[in-house]
Amino acid sequence: MSKPIVASSASGSGTDWRAGLKAIHRILVQARWLADRQADHQKIAAVLDSAELMPMLLMQQPRPDECSFRDLLDDLSQRYPEFQGILEEYDLATR
Repeated sequence: MSKPIVASSASGSGTDWRAGLKAIHRILVQARWLADRQADHQKIAAVLDSAELMPMLLMQQPRPDECSFRDLLDDLSQRYPEFQGILEEYDLATR
């Protein structure tokens, strides 16, 4: 990610929160599945690094030069296509 990650006050609608929490849940389930299948540990660590930042990003309204929750979800889905469905589900829920 090229944009900085900055914590700020909570923002977003209840729909955004629910969609974000569901995305985080699905990412954690997928990471557990990868670990169970003995996937590359660096891949699992990268996925969990993203998941670790997501609650903080969900709580903020980023400036244009900052990384948003969706930006990080998009980055994850681009690096690992098996996460693309999570991004699509999030986008549908937050339209």
